[in-house]
Amino acid sequence: MKYCHNCGVELPESVKFCNKCGTAQILDAPETPETVTPSVTPAQSPQAPANLAPKTHPKAPTIIIALIAAFVIVGGGIFVITAAASCDYGFVSCMNSPVSGGSYCYAHTCGYSNCTRFSNGSYCYSHECGESGCNSEIKGDGSYCREHSCKADGCYRRKSDPADYCNDHLSIAPERPSIVGTWTLYEVNPVGLADDTLVFYADGTGYSMGYGLKVDFVWEIINNDTLVVNEFVYTNLIVTQTELYYLGSWLGTEYVYRRE
Repeated sequence: MKYCHNCGVELPESVKFCNKCGTAQILDAPETPETVTPSVTPAQSPQAPANLAPKTHPKAPTIIIALIAAFVIVGGGIFVITAAASCDYGFVSCMNSPVSGGSYCYAHTCGYSNCTRFSNGSYCYSHECGESGCNSEIKGDGSYCREHSCKADGCYRRKSDPADYCNDHLSIAPERPSIVGTWTLYEVNPVGLADDTLVFYADGTGYSMGYGLKVDFVWEIINNDTLVVNEFVYTNLIVTQTELYYLGSWLGTEYVYRRE
């Protein structure tokens, strides 16, 4: 038996490294024939000092184990992140986590209650108002939002502009103010201001007065939202107690009149 040069633990003769501290062990030199080295006796056989013996850092196994553990942890972390960032939005690389029970993240999921379908706006196609350019939530089980739906209870059909009710419920809609009376032009878009006054009579006649020129006309309202004056057709008609609004056929000009 022999002892470790570094820590002193008892070791078998044949081992080259200490089982405890990992220090390399220097085997005893074999006996040298006297004819070769007559001045050196076995008792005087040279040995390297313990403090000069080559050493392997005792913490090397620990460092290796720590590196392996770190690799496993980091690899696992990458796997977890990749699994969580699985939003299925395919047009860009979305790294957000999907909502519970869905395939898309919060930003790409329909905002309608309990709907997990894809949305690139606020709602999916099934829950977005069917009116062109409107991105609002639908009303009930209908296809239009509250603004564009009939105001009758339980009716989800599109309202008839400019009324707040669909064609089937126009009979219960509040009566619209009459267009009969005198109206002074207040605003024209995008042309600008102009001098014009409109006078509507109950018998379907009237006249316009602008820049000192009077023009007689006959008028009628069609489908509750179209004003026909002589051969000119004006759409999106809205009549209130104080204002008259419609769109002209030329460049979609907006006309706003105030009641006198």
